[in-house]
Amino acid sequence: MDALGLQDFQPGAVAAIDLTRERVAAPPCEGCEHSLTGIMVQGPVLLTGLVDETGRLGRIEANLNLTHMMERGPDGFVHREWLLLDWDAGDRSSALEVLLVHDPPRWLPGEDRSDATSLTTEEGQISRTGPDVLLQSSESGDGVLLACLPDHFLCRATSPDAVLTARR
Repeated sequence: MDALGLQDFQPGAVAAIDLTRERVAAPPCEGCEHSLTGIMVQGPVLLTGLVDETGRLGRIEANLNLTHMMERGPDGFVHREWLLLDWDAGDRSSALEVLLVHDPPRWLPGEDRSDATSLTTEEGQISRTGPDVLLQSSESGDGVLLACLPDHFLCRATSPDAVLTARR
């Protein structure tokens, strides 16, 4: 919440997001030996049910642009990573840039490592460790992610804290 300038609001707001993901590439940066690859996630976000410290109810319409770039060598090792967050919400806008330099470079196994983080069950794929995350497929082929916060014990039995749909 702090990174998005929302620290003055109480927890419990509802977010409606419509994000798209695309691969991005860039030539080597200054001081980089290899080209950069990554993903960009962007789209509109609508936050409703925001309650400030005086109890007033509000909403925020924003655009989110999140970019993750990696400098990856031919050996598969990641030398540097960048995380760029641009939250465009009028007077509550913020931007954040994080650079990680891996020394020595970090090994990154193949692109799909879902088997290392999840187990396949009758319900779908479930996280091996908390918080409770369940990935299902819908009838239309979209991916549906149901998530529960760590302290919400009855979440999966009642209703999840978060429901995200990935349209394919």
